[in-house]
Amino acid sequence: MKKISCFLLVFLGSFISSLAQQIISLPEVDAIVYSNHGGVFELYKKISDNEYVRVSLDFDTDEIETDQYSDMDLITSTMETEKEIKTRKDLLTDNKKMLNINDLRTVSIEDYTGKAFDIESSESWPRSVKNSSLVLKFLSSSIVSIQELFYGSKDESSGFGSYLISSKDSVKMWRVGDAEYFLPFVLSFRNGARMFLFTSTGGSWEYILLPEKHRGDQLVALTSPYGGAVLKAAKDKYQSTKEDDFYRFRIQEFYAIRPTVQHQYELINAFGENVLKAAYDTIIYQDHFIIAKNTRTADIYNLYKTKLALGNVINAYPFKRGLIEVLNEFGPGYYDKYGHKASGNVRFSYGLCGTVVHWWYSITKKGKRYAMIKKVGGPGSSHDTIEEFMLTDRQIGDAVTFINGDRMFHWDENRGFVGDCYLHPEYLKVRKGNRFGIVEYKYEQDNKNVKPKVKTVSQAFGEEKILTYPTKGITGKVVLAIDNDSVNFGKDGLIYFYKAGKVGIFPRNASVQYDEIRRQTDSFYHIVREGKRGWLDIKTNEEYFDVPYKER
Repeated sequence: MKKISCFLLVFLGSFISSLAQQIISLPEVDAIVYSNHGGVFELYKKISDNEYVRVSLDFDTDEIETDQYSDMDLITSTMETEKEIKTRKDLLTDNKKMLNINDLRTVSIEDYTGKAFDIESSESWPRSVKNSSLVLKFLSSSIVSIQELFYGSKDESSGFGSYLISSKDSVKMWRVGDAEYFLPFVLSFRNGARMFLFTSTGGSWEYILLPEKHRGDQLVALTSPYGGAVLKAAKDKYQSTKEDDFYRFRIQEFYAIRPTVQHQYELINAFGENVLKAAYDTIIYQDHFIIAKNTRTADIYNLYKTKLALGNVINAYPFKRGLIEVLNEFGPGYYDKYGHKASGNVRFSYGLCGTVVHWWYSITKKGKRYAMIKKVGGPGSSHDTIEEFMLTDRQIGDAVTFINGDRMFHWDENRGFVGDCYLHPEYLKVRKGNRFGIVEYKYEQDNKNVKPKVKTVSQAFGEEKILTYPTKGITGKVVLAIDNDSVNFGKDGLIYFYKAGKVGIFPRNASVQYDEIRRQTDSFYHIVREGKRGWLDIKTNEEYFDVPYKER
């Protein structure tokens, strides 16, 4: 369903409206009919002592023009008062229950935000871990989560993925085993009575929360026959789980970036609200952070929608899970999602895939020339390919290596996943005498008529084809003049070249630029240019010389 505008249609005492909003006003509703065993949630208007008509409430999704990374749609509501008259007896078949709205308390979403509640049920709600606790958390005014918590040490993770390593992994405490996230709609009735309806990001109804005056908060699952449950305030019982409140959260399903007529951007949620109450030049929403930038200033929020007090933020980027790197008046540094300083030394364990493609490159001497042998294959490939390229412009008198000084390089798809630095085998370091430069080569078969020799070999897992192409001569392009004192591959994955006591970064610099350069955080480098200290944003190449330099 695609709609850009909202519409309102009124006729014969019935009404239909469609709009995205979190608080839905239902002044005509007198009673709620539901079942503790799921599948039923209906609203009714009382027209006489024993007669009711249904107020039909439906949700739909509207696609909107937004950024390419978001999977979020606006959730709209439509309401219509039906004409069919039903008696109380009609409504209470199949063990359904009726609740008068006068039995609901006057509450707001803010009364619950930031709080956790044990889901206490006399019937069996599903659990994956024995003796676990089911907990409802109001993470913010627009996100609620139902989590299964267990008490113990961290489980050994298995399967494909990355897993954060913490010094607390062996400590027994409450931990998040599983989590689901929902949108909390507020249904507002007359005289201040209210209830909550939790939906998926697709608009499907999942749970209702009834803040009853006499029985307390009642939680009812609408999609499964779990039975009703009572909510009991957990207070600080599960404080240790706060670190993992969002570990299964996909931020792109709950937020989107919308352009404004002033050519800026707003962060909106599924209710259509401007979450940050402002527009910015750039908005990054990733992992545990929302970074809203204007020229040389930025506001940073965590997923609880708390603005972090990080000083005068000049620029910032998401870092590894749960951390952000910030350049402020104190220089660059790492901070966690609560605004506390952090070391940035985050460790992960990895579950890797065994069937990935591999690439092997090796530089060899062939007579008076150098050759590059390229092989592609492995368990993630349908066949192996072997290619040999003669470097026709390189003499044996030249010293030819990869940028790191080696003559062999191996890469596979797992290495990129774990964060290894890619060497860029297309760039070769060439030394003539005591001078260094970089020559770029393309290891490609540009003649489509060249056919490889095909050989089939038997392997333990079956037959495998090996495709071997005839030797091809190639000529490189000098992309960094061979007149530098040295060329090195840094641990940060950057290529540095040195000349006359200065240093540059290839390929962003055509000549040496800095007296000194040193990485301070992942994106911000300490630099000295012409004796003046400053900071370099390695992602944008922007330099800051008006920010104080402070050793950390």
